[in-house]
Amino acid sequence: MEKILIIEDEEPLRNRLVRTIELEGYHPLAASGGIEGIKIAKSNLPDLIICDIMMPDLDGYGVYDELKKHIDTSTIPFIFLTAKVEKSDIREGMNLGADDYITKPFDIEDLMTSVKIRLEKKKTSDVISKKKLEEVKMNLSLSLPYELITPLINILGTSEQLKSGYGSMNDFTIREMLDHIHRSGKRLQRHMENYLLYVRLEVIANDPDEIKKLQAEKVENIKEVLQEHISLWLSGKDRKKDVQVNLEDSNFSLNVNLKHLRKIVEEILDNSIRYSLNNTPVEIQTYQENGLYYIVVTNQGEGMSEEQIQSIGNYEVMKNIDFENSTRGFGLDIVKRLIQIYGGDFHIDSKKEGKTIIKIGLNTIGFN
Repeated sequence: MEKILIIEDEEPLRNRLVRTIELEGYHPLAASGGIEGIKIAKSNLPDLIICDIMMPDLDGYGVYDELKKHIDTSTIPFIFLTAKVEKSDIREGMNLGADDYITKPFDIEDLMTSVKIRLEKKKTSDVISKKKLEEVKMNLSLSLPYELITPLINILGTSEQLKSGYGSMNDFTIREMLDHIHRSGKRLQRHMENYLLYVRLEVIANDPDEIKKLQAEKVENIKEVLQEHISLWLSGKDRKKDVQVNLEDSNFSLNVNLKHLRKIVEEILDNSIRYSLNNTPVEIQTYQENGLYYIVVTNQGEGMSEEQIQSIGNYEVMKNIDFENSTRGFGLDIVKRLIQIYGGDFHIDSKKEGKTIIKIGLNTIGFN
């Protein structure tokens, strides 16, 4: 049964709507205010929400705005109910992106007609989303050979040279060739892991239950965790001396899976180091703002155009990218998707041949 959430502070109207929804064959959920409605929406993920605008604790606009911030509730159809009849008020609701705006008093049949139309539209949208996911998988599988072929050729070519000339090589040459094989193998491994992770994230993004599990996880002692992981990741890197770390103390937890946090840090650092000039600083810093914990990495180098920034996470662009020769960094697609899943903030400020600032924000727990 499709679930319909009714958020209405007037008890008689709320009860009437609940009975009507049941009689029409749907499963009703009810909330007497905006804050309660948000909690029910996040925990139950209804197929549609009918929400009053004028409520004492949090108005309908506030409810809508909060639910649109989170990937698992952002696509739920929304019908506003209100006693306001001014065109400007109706326009405000529709401009927010609401699916319909019904004024009180209303005919119950008109409301149910709107409900049925929105639910049918959602079904169509869900089918399109599934097809899109399959297209993403296909595009990635087609792009995969181009990403893997260079390190694989390096491994096969160098190992063949080592095999055929082993008897005439000195120890220094042998060690150099083995190092080259090892680096190429690590590169190949990273490419494969990134592709598999990206496909996995696309599956998660279309699975509300998986999203709920991830959003229930947390990381404590954030500064210590980040310091330890950054130091470990930088060990052995050629540009280690260029990286400047300035992490702010924290007295709260971070709403993210630990492995995903580490992956986010690795990818934005790797991108910033790879596409910046030698002997120029790569700065990583953190700060707190509006309930978000921001990790910011700044570099000086190739920079990115607005088109490149907009292409990050864009499926249509993905299938046409030559990853081996691209300077966009596939890892940023993974970072952006992770941030979307956790309902955070992802922003890049950059110009070609200039400074690039990658800023990501994650939700906190127990923020002061």
